[in-house]
Amino acid sequence: MISDCKRTNPNFNSKISLTLNFNVAGWGVLATDGSDYNSDLKGHVPFANVMSYADASKGTPIFYLTKLDATARELENNPMAAFTISEASLLGGCIMIDAEEPICAKATFTGAVRPLEGGEAIASAKKALFKKHPVMRLWPSEHNFQVYTMELKKIFFLDFYGGAKQISIEEYYNVTL
Repeated sequence: MISDCKRTNPNFNSKISLTLNFNVAGWGVLATDGSDYNSDLKGHVPFANVMSYADASKGTPIFYLTKLDATARELENNPMAAFTISEASLLGGCIMIDAEEPICAKATFTGAVRPLEGGEAIASAKKALFKKHPVMRLWPSEHNFQVYTMELKKIFFLDFYGGAKQISIEEYYNVTL
């Protein structure tokens, strides 16, 4: 759990980010550039959507998307996206603390979100998704859901006063829980 990650630990930021993503949280908000859904609006207007997700391998978020949803159509036009998860989404997380409070940990992962390729990789990803979200197995096959994965480029992390930190991708993937 997040409470097991001590602030005195030199890898604390990476540990808590990975803990939020890998072990605990089940949903977050995925933001895209808005070119499909908001095409009727003037200017650049991003689009964000609540997304269930799972972990593909040691902290890589995977999603189960259909092009009937604007998010997958957005990603087809521009795969760059930001995915935010918060300690506030956890059962018992941030009790009596506002979700925007800096001590309520949150991480934003930025990167390219694309359909996963390779039969074995897709089967493994579906297994992880269906284990964390069993109802996904029941989603209509005619909606053509696909597994998408995020190639991480940047990680923004905030867990305390004094400003957010950027965690390197290398540091994030090399953390041991």
